[in-house]
Amino acid sequence: MNPSTAPTLRKPGSTARGLLPVSTRLTISYLTNPWNIVFTLGIPIVMFLIFGVGQEYSAQSIGRANVSAVILVNMSQYAVIMCVSMIMVSLAIERKKGWLRAMSLTPLGAQGYMGAKFISGIMITLVTAGALYILGFCTESSMEGQVWVQTFLLVLASSIFAAELGIMVSLAVGNETAYSIIAGGTALLAFFSGIFIPLNQMAEAFQTIAKFTPLWGLNQLATAPFSNWDTLSWEVWCNVGVWTIGLALLIRILSFRSTTR
Repeated sequence: MNPSTAPTLRKPGSTARGLLPVSTRLTISYLTNPWNIVFTLGIPIVMFLIFGVGQEYSAQSIGRANVSAVILVNMSQYAVIMCVSMIMVSLAIERKKGWLRAMSLTPLGAQGYMGAKFISGIMITLVTAGALYILGFCTESSMEGQVWVQTFLLVLASSIFAAELGIMVSLAVGNETAYSIIAGGTALLAFFSGIFIPLNQMAEAFQTIAKFTPLWGLNQLATAPFSNWDTLSWEVWCNVGVWTIGLALLIRILSFRSTTR
């Protein structure tokens, strides 16, 4: 063959080029799913409007904020945890069904697809928490300037635990039932941790049990800026650390078992 007419080999495109388009499509797909909207955004918004707006106690001061702001942060944290855990459930189930193997044959690749899912999760979390915070700002929620930023970032940080929770449940169950478990389980955990109802309004036994639940430490951390961080104790850090590390180890075990079958 004449060298001058030999075909030139095209270099494979960069995976990074496909990350944003794919993550954007995943985000739009998630946000246009009525089921997702109801559970990750609709319920928190309705609960905030019912319990945080127009009540006699809404404007009562609590440290560096008011009661409406506390309810806003709680509902935002619940929305973020529900949202991210649902996304990670879908990723783990796709892995079990072999979808990631199929994606490895595409220019984006399996790692690129996982990266796109991660970026999509960040986008959806920002939209979810952002929508609630805008609603709170436009209604009766009041916080000091830096407290708005601090609580927002701490709410977003809850997504780390939520991702672990979603992966763990999906690996343990292995099918779409994991979605129902996450939906019901997250609501139950939120109740026992004081996200839905203040712990000081519960029986003493429930207040004791709450300290051992997964979301208690995260909620105490997210609301700590209201009291200028004075409410943080070793119990809070211990709760967050034990559950975060514990879930990571459990994911490792479940993942190893699923690959050796």
